[in-house]
Amino acid sequence: MDWWVGGLFAFGSTCFLVGPLPGLVELVGSAADATLFFVGSIFFTSAALLQAVEAADRLDRWSCVNLVGCIAFGISAIAAYVVPATGSALDLAAANAWTSFGALCFLVGAVLLLSARSD
Repeated sequence: MDWWVGGLFAFGSTCFLVGPLPGLVELVGSAADATLFFVGSIFFTSAALLQAVEAADRLDRWSCVNLVGCIAFGISAIAAYVVPATGSALDLAAANAWTSFGALCFLVGAVLLLSARSD
């Protein structure tokens, strides 16, 4: 299952790498760019879910925190569709909050992983 987890993370990360490239929005449009981020979030969250299921017997806290971060990023990816449609500053602030929460989860997960590896 590690191969699948790695492949899903790699594909999702590639979407996140390509999405913000300069000039891409102008080339493909904002809806296609938002779709790229959304697809990346699905692959990334699927990988985190598989990782959490695989680690369930060890109660691996890192993978659970990682999954929560991926879900938060997925919410912000969905918001990428909502914010351009509404143009609301409140929607933009909410999307940024979910992105920040997801990033915080990844940082906490990394600290848990590093502390587990140092034992």
